[in-house]
Amino acid sequence: MSNKRCWLILAIAAVTILPFIGLTEFNTKGEPREAVVALSMINDGNWILPINNGGDIPYKPPFFHWLIALFSLLPGYVSEFTARLPSALALIIMVVAGYRFFARRGDESAAFVASLLTLTAFEVHRAGMNCRVDMVLTACIVGALYILYRWYEKGLKGVPWLAILCMSLGTLTKGPVGIILPCFVMGVFLLLRGERFWLTFGRFLLFAVLACILPALWYVAAWQQGGDAFLELVKEENLGRFMGKMTYESHENPFYYNFITLIAGWIPWTLLLVISLPVLFAKRTALRQFSWKKISPLQLFTWLSFLLILFFYCIPKSKRSVYLLPVYPFMAYLLAQFILWLTRRHVKPIKIFTFIMGIIALLLVAAFGIVKAGWIPDTLFHGKHAAENIQMLSALENCHGVWVVLVLCALLLAGIYALRKRNLLSALLVIFVVFVSLDGLFQPTALNTRSDRPLANRVRKDFIDQGEKVYMYTSIDMLHFFGTNFYTGDKMGQFLRSKPDKGVLMIAAKDRKDFFETYSDYTFIPIERTQRRMSEMKDTVYFYRFNRSSMK
Repeated sequence: MSNKRCWLILAIAAVTILPFIGLTEFNTKGEPREAVVALSMINDGNWILPINNGGDIPYKPPFFHWLIALFSLLPGYVSEFTARLPSALALIIMVVAGYRFFARRGDESAAFVASLLTLTAFEVHRAGMNCRVDMVLTACIVGALYILYRWYEKGLKGVPWLAILCMSLGTLTKGPVGIILPCFVMGVFLLLRGERFWLTFGRFLLFAVLACILPALWYVAAWQQGGDAFLELVKEENLGRFMGKMTYESHENPFYYNFITLIAGWIPWTLLLVISLPVLFAKRTALRQFSWKKISPLQLFTWLSFLLILFFYCIPKSKRSVYLLPVYPFMAYLLAQFILWLTRRHVKPIKIFTFIMGIIALLLVAAFGIVKAGWIPDTLFHGKHAAENIQMLSALENCHGVWVVLVLCALLLAGIYALRKRNLLSALLVIFVVFVSLDGLFQPTALNTRSDRPLANRVRKDFIDQGEKVYMYTSIDMLHFFGTNFYTGDKMGQFLRSKPDKGVLMIAAKDRKDFFETYSDYTFIPIERTQRRMSEMKDTVYFYRFNRSSMK
């Protein structure tokens, strides 16, 4: 294994991820919902079961939020950067660990390419740039599998304490799946390698019990604080999600959904696989001769980690693309072997793929030039999203500076280099430059127009700083104005929980009619409304000053 390559991977991952994780403001409901939990930990000093969003308890275990809070202690506040840092570091650590794992046991070149493939798979890259629990969970699951395999290599001797720690932290991140998946995959692997069933079952039952000790300490402490409400939430988030019986929207999707999202998640490398289909078809005779009994233990472990995790997530009714993140490092190694085989035997698909990527880089430059020139009229946009699209277009048109020039030059040079060389290295270079341009320029510029930070600043200035309490209402129980509440410092309350006598109400336009009919004992005086649809509710937001009728 080359230490130089290991350091190179670390440098590439750090340089292409860390500088950009704080540039895009929160503009969806998921990220501020997680970040505000860490904010409430810091504000209230409750690191077990902090109350946030005006009365909610966290939907997930606390390890991810602990990390955010710890990273935020130094600057003294939770920012987009510190909120996304755990995901980014988890991705970087997982990629470096993956290279070290496969390089020591298999093809070092394949291990190196696999690490770069993992970094540039769209789904993995997106998860590593987000303030969500999924990348930290993925790193824990994948890390546990790597360590369990090393335990197998050492003759199954002793107890793999580091794997147990990884499973514990995975469970403290998102629940028992952090234990179930590593034990399931490794258990099947050992059985296929000839180990006895009951001995294998007993070992992993012991490991699962040991991995439950740390999470159990938190669950008991959280139950003491949250009582029955906490137990119901735990039941719903685990059993309810698996069985598709949740009381709120749980991403129910058909069986084939996972395969579609997996194909989409491997963009842009999916394109190379499509281009390579004629080669695969020509080699179908060789593929038929594939035998599980003839492959190496490492190959068997890699295939099982990919296939069994995919199979596991096909069972529950609740399906999301991020659930499949643990399969990507193992798929990456298999894809890397195939791509390196193409470079040696059938280079034409690589050349076509690189040519297309080079064209895409040049098209990005041309498209940005067209936008900057003002050649796209506002009248091109219609429908309910027209205002948002016009704002994003205007932001891109008006952005300027040295960084803009550097990004465009990098895209231009990378595109030209790819068109001239047409090899795997030039394709990788283009893909990394495209990701950097999206993360560092195009995405922050466009998506920050959708951020609720300006609205939150108005709420703070007009109401909170004036001593008024702002209450939010939504018709969906577990959906709130997460972004606005985060940017106001978790200062907003929930109308339904508080039933206050007076204050300021924040409500989406679509919820007003039913709300006013239900709470007819209140007097509501309109104050103001947003001029555009807000990102979380996808609707115009209204503000009312209210009093209970008996207080008039």
